[in-house]
Amino acid sequence: MTALQLIDTNFIEGVLNEPVKEIAIKEGCKEGDNVAGSLKAITATLASGKQKHFIFKHFPMEVTQENGFVIFMKVFWRENSVYKILFPKLEEFAKSRGFEYESPTVKYYKGYNDDKQDYILLEDARPAGYIMPDKTISLTKDQVTLIMKEFATFHAISYAFLRDQGERIFKELEGFQYFVMDEMVQELMETNFNMVLKRFYDVAIEVLEKRYPEGAEKMRKYAEKNGTPPNTVEHLTDNKYFATLVHFDLWSNNMLIKNNKQDQPTSVKFIDFQFMQRGNIFSDLLYFMYTSTTPEFRKAHLHTTLNVYYDAFQETLEKIKTPLPCGFTKGFLIDEFEAGIISAFGRMTFAVPLQLGLISKTKTKDGENLEDAVADMHSKESIMKIYMESPRAQERMEALAREMVENKYL
Repeated sequence: MTALQLIDTNFIEGVLNEPVKEIAIKEGCKEGDNVAGSLKAITATLASGKQKHFIFKHFPMEVTQENGFVIFMKVFWRENSVYKILFPKLEEFAKSRGFEYESPTVKYYKGYNDDKQDYILLEDARPAGYIMPDKTISLTKDQVTLIMKEFATFHAISYAFLRDQGERIFKELEGFQYFVMDEMVQELMETNFNMVLKRFYDVAIEVLEKRYPEGAEKMRKYAEKNGTPPNTVEHLTDNKYFATLVHFDLWSNNMLIKNNKQDQPTSVKFIDFQFMQRGNIFSDLLYFMYTSTTPEFRKAHLHTTLNVYYDAFQETLEKIKTPLPCGFTKGFLIDEFEAGIISAFGRMTFAVPLQLGLISKTKTKDGENLEDAVADMHSKESIMKIYMESPRAQERMEALAREMVENKYL
């Protein structure tokens, strides 16, 4: 039996504790928008005539080269722990400090894990007016401002919580073990993923040779001198940056935004916490800013929106009676963000084709090692195919390279 086969009126009645007349199930997202699993949208008509709307996120129907990471990275275990354990703990902690905090995400109903029939049942906020932004265009200044405020609050409360509880919490509190990578997964990420990232970087150079030769040459020379830009700033956690909890996949397709009658954004709900982990704020800030805005936006509004983030972070810590991390000033935030931009660019050579290109799903071969399957999926030929079938990915990569050259990061 698959997780999806569990869904019937009895299942929903058990969740809601009230009679359900009928349910309707349809696809929950566009093709390519969720690689880690399958999404179904469920509408339940209650005996009272009212309707409830759910998202049923379940384990992939079959393991492919694209989604095999859901097993060894325990992504369903992690995401269930975020909704079921982490958010309630953060809300409880904030309340104990005199601050009523409501996690900016959708309502969690139920979940299950066994690496076979894993699922998460969530509120579907779209019928209530929440919309996923168009990933092909930049977010607006008002949207970014709203997002910065909300995520600064989350980062601040997470920082204060870890400061209060100590590192023991990752071993002693059930569910929190999924927010730190074990040695095996960390080694896999540091070896295999860095190798894969180099392939993506090299293919990006090939793509740009025809569209922007100067940028391609600058990228090549940078790599020859310094190596492929690191894909994250995670190695600086504790060594240079304070620890908190980070989404690690914070971009426009992992959030839902609601506007008022004047078409101004008033609320945001974050989703897809399958990579939530202990890290530092710059992982989220850099990734978000370079996946979800354009060079034009960053030129006009980068420092303004970083100031918004800092003010919200500081105000939140004041509300929960926690001092700022030592040395964390507005100047430090802006300086270190800029120091991480080349790292963000390295990560973008990986993210852009996967986010803006359509990835065909390929079954793993019988007896094939999962690591080999992932490497095969990320062959230079496969990456180039994604680019060739996605003019938007080519355009985005060119715009990023031009920005790096013009601002002398390359």
